Amino acid sequence: MIDFILNIVTFGLKPLYEKNISYYNLIVEFRKKLPRPQNEARKITDAEIDSNPFLPKSMKYVNALDVSTHKTSITEQDLDLFMNSIRYFDYSFMLFKSHYKAYSNNILRFNPQSANKNFDLVVLQEVLKNDSINPLKPFDVLIHHLKYELNPSSKLYLMYRKKRRITK
Repeated sequence: MIDFILNIVTFGLKPLYEKNISYYNLIVEFRKKLPRPQNEARKITDAEIDSNPFLPKSMKYVNALDVSTHKTSITEQDLDLFMNSIRYFDYSFMLFKSHYKAYSNNILRFNPQSANKNFDLVVLQEVLKNDSINPLKPFDVLIHHLKYELNPSSKLYLMYRKKRRITK
């Protein structure tokens, strides 16, 4: 009897989970096409500040990213296909629909045009990174919502973290 109930629950959740996985796979496939950054962000050196009279001395604390190392072979067609698939993705019967819609809207803000394509691709690459603040995997999204979004469990989690900090 319990197996029968579990099967019904599993088949009921499967379409919801499949949409989340297909969205995640769409992002991951495009992320693989993007270039890997050759150089990480670095601090501006004193010599660079001294050689440029328009930079103030306080700029030595700013990180700089060399955009020329992010050359890519992505065509306009690949980019348009990705943007259109994100724009017209079917969010019906999906868990945490608002989370994924907000993520899509954030991606759609950075639609690289031909004039400044390298810079926009670097920004898009930073947006598509995996991070704990804005997760993409379905299970990670569920945990994120339980920790921070759902009111009763988020209060419990924050109380637990506060106690854990005090005891350390």
